Amino acid sequence: MSEFVIRSQSLNGFEEAVIELGGIPSDFYRQLKLPSPEQLRQQEFFDYRILIDLFNLAAQELDCPHFGYLVSQHKHPEKQFGLLGLITSTSTDLHEAIRCFARFLKVHSKTGVSELYDDGETTQWSHTIHYPNQTDLLQVYLHAMGVGLKILKMLDSGNVRPTGLHFTFKDSPQYSTLRRRVNLPFTFSSSWNGMTFKRQDLLLPLANANLQRHADLEKEIQGVLSESKHDFTLNMKTIINRAIDIGDPSIDRVAAYLDCNKRTLQRRLTRWDLTFKILLDDLRLFKAKHYLQYSNLSLVDISELLAYNDQSSFSRFFSQKTQTAPLKWRTLHSPIT
Repeated sequence: MSEFVIRSQSLNGFEEAVIELGGIPSDFYRQLKLPSPEQLRQQEFFDYRILIDLFNLAAQELDCPHFGYLVSQHKHPEKQFGLLGLITSTSTDLHEAIRCFARFLKVHSKTGVSELYDDGETTQWSHTIHYPNQTDLLQVYLHAMGVGLKILKMLDSGNVRPTGLHFTFKDSPQYSTLRRRVNLPFTFSSSWNGMTFKRQDLLLPLANANLQRHADLEKEIQGVLSESKHDFTLNMKTIINRAIDIGDPSIDRVAAYLDCNKRTLQRRLTRWDLTFKILLDDLRLFKAKHYLQYSNLSLVDISELLAYNDQSSFSRFFSQKTQTAPLKWRTLHSPIT
């Protein structure tokens, strides 16, 4: 099993969604030569690739472009996330609850990274799936979006709604049903995946807020956490991604985000046998491939989103890493429609 894993509870809702669409859940496990759902649920974690493959196969064979979202609507977050759900629900307000969920998500998933940050009167809640292989992650991102909406409903009875949803995938007429079901503004071919809020809407107190219970749960959840090279790498890529978004992916900028100096950060990287340049290059290449394969963004736009000074610098980098020019790579890897 790889380090990119997720808790077995993530399968909750899959069978119900398949049955709702007239399918037979066991058919998909058999086609993918997977253990039975019962066997997978006996494991604490399983490889994230299983979730990706199940969702993508079901979406294709059941002709449901929003299958990942449909699965999320059959979930019950208060049961799904266990200790993570408890500590989130005892937070003082939605802002703190989402930040708490993002902070401790790694007890549930070793692949997804959630982040909350404020930009003036707007708050962004982003979700990034770090998976090493170039594959179609649309369904698992739709699933993450749906779970996020369910969490909001659990915490605040659905009183607070996002002002918009963002996806790094290109728009398509096939999402018309999804738009109707969600009934929120969508932005496709975005630079990030997640949702936005009016910051003031997230500051209203939660009905189940309990400071003492929250503090006790935080001690408990801290006790089960131990940083690994995998966790450190995901955290670094998340922070580097934030630095890319503001156009300054330098080690000094990333060190500032971590509230340390450059030499301290370099020592932490050395501890795990990592280098800043390799992490930055890996992340830029991963994002570049995604934009080329799943969005309509031009090379100029992609260059800017990856914080290159000009298109030629980006093209040289991409060609050196893949031995293929960006536009040729896009032609070779564009999804078949």
